[in-house]
Amino acid sequence: MSKTEKPAKGAGTKTTEPVVYLGPAIPRLISHGTVFSDGKIPAYLEARAKKTPAIRGLVVPVSRYAEAAQELHRPGRLKTLYDIVSKEV
Repeated sequence: MSKTEKPAKGAGTKTTEPVVYLGPAIPRLISHGTVFSDGKIPAYLEARAKKTPAIRGLVVPVSRYAEAAQELHRPGRLKTLYDIVSKEV
């Protein structure tokens, strides 16, 4: 890179998109629609996901929220995961 060139915006930095939990509410743990701004599943939810792995599939990037929310209402992967978690709550 020459002295006159500027690095691309954000070059060298990694941004993580926030994620949202689209599963059913789990009492005393998490509500439907909870957003995690750092893009990671927190330790308390990861601990529960060890018992119910389908939870991980219900955490989606915020940019996919509208599409994923619609998928919950028709047969498919997200609906199946939602039903699995619902039965274990």
